[in-house]
Amino acid sequence: MIGELNDLEILYIWFQKYLQFEQAGFQLSAQHRFHFDHDNGILHVADNPDYQSDFFRLGDPSKPAVVKQITALVGENGTGKTSFLDYIKNVVLNRQEIQQALIVIKDSRERHLIWYDDTVIELKDVQGRKLISPCFESPKILFPGALSESSAIFISNVFDHSYENQAPHYYNLSTNYLIRGDRLKRLEEERFAEDQKEIDVHRDEEIHRQVLFVHKYKAEYHQELPIPLPERLTVSIRDARPDAEIEINKLLGAYAPFYVQFNQWIEQKIADEQARLHKKDITNREKAALKKSIFMYRAYRASVRSLLKELAAFQNDPYLDSIVGLLNLEKVQSQKETIFQFTRRFLQALINRSNEKDHNYWLENIMKVLNFYDSFAGQIEDWTERVFSIPIELGDIEKSRSHQFIQAYRGSYRAYPYLDFGWHNLSSGQTAMLNLFARLFTRVDGQYFGDNEKLSRDVLLLIDEGELYFHPEWQRRFIHDVISYLTIVFPNNRFQIIMTSHSPFLLSDLPSSSVVYLERKNRKLTVEDGLTSGKKTLAANIHDMFSLGFFMGTTVGEFARIKLNQLIQELGNFEKMKKEDFYIPEGTISHLLSTIRSVGEPLVADRLLERYEQLLDDHEPERYALRQIKYWQQELERLRDKEEGRDD
Repeated sequence: MIGELNDLEILYIWFQKYLQFEQAGFQLSAQHRFHFDHDNGILHVADNPDYQSDFFRLGDPSKPAVVKQITALVGENGTGKTSFLDYIKNVVLNRQEIQQALIVIKDSRERHLIWYDDTVIELKDVQGRKLISPCFESPKILFPGALSESSAIFISNVFDHSYENQAPHYYNLSTNYLIRGDRLKRLEEERFAEDQKEIDVHRDEEIHRQVLFVHKYKAEYHQELPIPLPERLTVSIRDARPDAEIEINKLLGAYAPFYVQFNQWIEQKIADEQARLHKKDITNREKAALKKSIFMYRAYRASVRSLLKELAAFQNDPYLDSIVGLLNLEKVQSQKETIFQFTRRFLQALINRSNEKDHNYWLENIMKVLNFYDSFAGQIEDWTERVFSIPIELGDIEKSRSHQFIQAYRGSYRAYPYLDFGWHNLSSGQTAMLNLFARLFTRVDGQYFGDNEKLSRDVLLLIDEGELYFHPEWQRRFIHDVISYLTIVFPNNRFQIIMTSHSPFLLSDLPSSSVVYLERKNRKLTVEDGLTSGKKTLAANIHDMFSLGFFMGTTVGEFARIKLNQLIQELGNFEKMKKEDFYIPEGTISHLLSTIRSVGEPLVADRLLERYEQLLDDHEPERYALRQIKYWQQELERLRDKEEGRDD
């Protein structure tokens, strides 16, 4: 009866009990509103009179919207926003048991299915059934297997060590998952060591995704993105700190004596070049040449250091027994060969002695990296002593030097990375957005990275605090930029987006029907539909959103709130003294004026200043003189009481 559910849209989820949610319903459809009356067993369905089918369309008005619906869950920390996404991931997408819940889903044929746990929920009637016709009720505990054919993507920048998994047709692009998943994927290539650090592998794979995205987007798409795509990739050397050399020597084992000698030779060469660099009569061309030379010394040293660490870590291989004899700097010291020639000769000797494919793959990639250094040396002008940049070239990606360099570097170490990568002239916000786009780009059909599984037409996109770490301006643009990107890159897909957020900037881009508010009231969690809440969000003042959607009692910082309350209390105390005809010398309240002048809200500052000036409004000479007399009489009386106390 139900058939295949290759595409789906989740419309409504009601929990009898799930973690902190009790008898709570989540509206995920802009077209309809649902309400489940548990006591009477009735599911009510109504139309949203303000619904627009292509509200989130950008671009060609003759084409359907790529983003068909966005739902934002907003609220303070601890209200269960992420827990709700976890339910969708762990139960709906992984076909786990539906316990104490009712779920309404629409498939690609516009058929509506109501799943519920009939052990605790009795569904007697659906009022408004014709609005969701055809409609089928399924009192089943498990989702049908066909549901797993529907595509879903989860993306998040949050890194809190939470365990994340992945399933067929569910693509986990969260940082928590990728830090582990990137390493597992690399180990599947069977050319890498198991003791590679997860974070090192993740950093390499992240930049690899970004390079592929930048290259392929420039080559295949002809529409501007919300962010400028970088044109140069920066490469920096991981130089060991001087105080870390002792620890490095411990890792090198039998190779430590050679590395000490090698490092001393490099340090002397760098010192000589730096001394020449600071001479007064040096030309710009000579400066550039010296900087390149210093960089090359550092680069070769980093490669050799990583190589020796790897050799020490895998020294059980029989062919390594005679390597120590190759580590001799006599020719370098006698100036018969350069340090660069020695390094290459040593690498080639290792390759010649190895019969293992994996060893050769690793060693040959080290050689490729060194070849890249040499080829770039004559073409790059903006050298520093540790950093250089590579242009992102268009054309065949396999011929792109930036891509080839990343590929060679990924294969040039097994457990000890020695380079870092970044982007030239890209802000942190732009880099974060680029990272988001690059992760999503791995799901483009035929994309080089990934398993190339085709997405179903309808895609469920879950975003957990996607704007996290963004500058407020990038938060303000987040909804627009995501819609724009999906419209360009996935024109044939239809996305339902469910997102969580702490940012009020997102609310201003969404109609009320797209917002679900989560709030704690009297220790109880409440879930409120934005449409029935009476809170208008679309194009609303972003400043007002702070108190509207995020349940802040005040829109100022906590420290500022306390300071304002102290200021108001002091003003009140002085006003009370004035009414009782106590004399208030101006010097005793002048400190309040500097605080008042610092208040940024004009209405508040003006009212405080008015109260302050009223305290000093003593222009009548007689009244002023009487207050002075009374003040000094009070002081005299206080001193007399003090003296009498001593006599007693």
